Amino acid sequence: MKIKLFEVDKYAECLKVLSYKKLPVKVSYAIAVNLRTLEEKSKLILEQRTKILEENCEKDESGKPLRDEIIEKTKDGKVIEKTEKDKQYKYRYKTESDEIDAIKKYVDLLNLEDDIKVRTVKYEDIEQCDSENYDSLNGKEIECMLFMIEE
Repeated sequence: MKIKLFEVDKYAECLKVLSYKKLPVKVSYAIAVNLRTLEEKSKLILEQRTKILEENCEKDESGKPLRDEIIEKTKDGKVIEKTEKDKQYKYRYKTESDEIDAIKKYVDLLNLEDDIKVRTVKYEDIEQCDSENYDSLNGKEIECMLFMIEE
């Protein structure tokens, strides 16, 4: 199935939530397989993102990319203190043009379509969730699964 790369994380997050529900075996297995596939694809996208953003950013003497911490402030101008793991960083570029070029390349990557092998289920399998043996699915949850439902 052709999926735009910017949709990969959206689908993965949705399936991750569904993976904790008690669902029919066929549905649960399809979710697990598709979630693994999407998470692997997401990892590749992140690697490519890093490669693109580091390609033309400024580097120190040893070739390590330079990054600046993103400082967030409250409405009254006070700096929001963050733990080390919660801090976010931005690559440093010599010019704004270099930064814009890197971002454009990343957007181009996200707009690519990739043929991702999706394990599908029949709508009848999903309808079983209406029984008391399984967790029910709301409309939003079913909508998030549309890409994997056979017609």
